[in-house]
Amino acid sequence: IDPKVHNSLSEYELYFNYALEHHKSSVRIKQLLFANGPMPGFVYTAGDEGSMGQPTWSRHQKSGLLKQMAFDHKAGFDYVGYHSYAKRRYYDTSIQYAGGYCALPGLPSRNVKVTKMCRGFDILKNKEGANLVGQVG
Repeated sequence: IDPKVHNSLSEYELYFNYALEHHKSSVRIKQLLFANGPMPGFVYTAGDEGSMGQPTWSRHQKSGLLKQMAFDHKAGFDYVGYHSYAKRRYYDTSIQYAGGYCALPGLPSRNVKVTKMCRGFDILKNKEGANLVGQVG
């Protein structure tokens, strides 16, 4: 930890390191699928969700956040940050973790950047019909 650096440690990192040190048998590391945006009240309608305009996002003052949360839960996200400044959806992930996003049903077709990131991955189905992802090459 560098005390001279602002925001050099977060609560989840502190908790993770504590649990890893003191309760190692209860720690299981797995990839979480997360997204950032849009702002509360914006609901995805169609098109590139990485875009900032209509008709991709529509504003619903009263129930928009609940609608978007239900959509995101059904889409398979573990976590979504709805930020007041976000006018679009974006993903902060590296190509090494792209497979999980490529396997989410419909996601690559909703986001141009994710489509590009998913090139080089094969989407396969298991016996139950769930998506499996394998890197080509």
